[in-house]
Amino acid sequence: MQGDEMIAPGPWAIHIRKLPFRAARQGDILQGEYLGALHGMSNQREPCLGHGVDWTARQFQQQMNDSLPRVEAAVMQVVGQQNEPQCTMCQRQFGTFSHCVSVRGINGLSACANCHWAQQDALCQYATFAPSAARPGDGGTLGRSPNLPHQRYGIIRHMQESFWLAGKHMDLTDELMVVWERSQSLEAQLGALQPGQTDANTAITTNGKPMEQTLHDIRASQQELRLGIVRCTMLAKEIYGPYPDLRPPL
Repeated sequence: MQGDEMIAPGPWAIHIRKLPFRAARQGDILQGEYLGALHGMSNQREPCLGHGVDWTARQFQQQMNDSLPRVEAAVMQVVGQQNEPQCTMCQRQFGTFSHCVSVRGINGLSACANCHWAQQDALCQYATFAPSAARPGDGGTLGRSPNLPHQRYGIIRHMQESFWLAGKHMDLTDELMVVWERSQSLEAQLGALQPGQTDANTAITTNGKPMEQTLHDIRASQQELRLGIVRCTMLAKEIYGPYPDLRPPL
């Protein structure tokens, strides 16, 4: 499930298309505005995880269970078309999947699957946004073209992105602090377990696993958390790259 090669649709493509995720359905009703259209498309590839994303099958399933955007992104990865060139986020291997893939013809869903998974559609070079329609009473604009002039629209979009970026940085900072605190807690647990490691082959911990396996699980979780810290920091810098005046100190 990892690698850069294009793999024909396989077991994960089939599994994802069944939509066995809590966020995807309410009874028999598909949730959100995109799953219905995505579900009608044909499989193109097996989803492959990107470099550094070392999830087990169970962990991958858990990542999608309660997140509709992630379910949508996984289906996009299976049914979409590969982008050439890749968007900046995919080129820098910030994404969950190894391929930069988008779907065509679904209004409002133009960003690639990796950016949609991270709910960062506005940062994707493949995202397109229709200009707002003019409202009646706006200085005699009634009866003119519903599209705002290009320059005016550019200013409005810049302002919208600026506000979005400010909020996104706050979210990333909060996430970074939570991840760091969890990492520190795991380090403390690891230190407490190490004195008894000589009996690791026979000792059983409270969770029913051999101590050696518990130590391995803690180290793996700690490595994943530290990778999350690096990604959060790099992503914050990437977001504010075009907007140095908005960038808070990291």
